[in-house]
Amino acid sequence: MLNMEINRTSEDGLTLETWRFYFDDSKCRLVFTGYTKEQKATKRHGFKVVQRWGALDKRTNTMTLDEVPFDEAIAAQAQAEFVKRLTVVKAW
Repeated sequence: MLNMEINRTSEDGLTLETWRFYFDDSKCRLVFTGYTKEQKATKRHGFKVVQRWGALDKRTNTMTLDEVPFDEAIAAQAQAEFVKRLTVVKAW
């Protein structure tokens, strides 16, 4: 199983968005499992979670799946990142 994250930081560096995926090898697909939006007051401060959605722990979600900003650009970036990690080796 392969877990991966796609991160986007705002131009000012005060907002960080993270989309989490895992590769389901039984069906050969990337599965979206979570989203986190973190913000900080200044560059000196640390990030704090302001919005969260996760497929596994629904009790801590602060938004619904419909509210998660997920578009074709994120899906394409996740697919490209996955393809970069592939290697071809001999079986013997």
